[in-house]
Amino acid sequence: MAILFTHVFLLRNGVDFTLSYKEMYNFAVIIAKASEQKILMADTKNLCQKIISDFTTDRVN
Repeated sequence: MAILFTHVFLLRNGVDFTLSYKEMYNFAVIIAKASEQKILMADTKNLCQKIISDFTTDRVN
């Protein structure tokens, strides 16, 4: 759910993901599995920040 909220927030603020819907889904699954496997929250946060940094672009209005 957090991935969805982040995506909506970014879209509303002029940032687009360059990932396909399937890639976004796979990203969400990876994050969910990390939570189940007790991956440290800081590591999950770093992964999310890297994905957002690498796979978003500013929308030109």
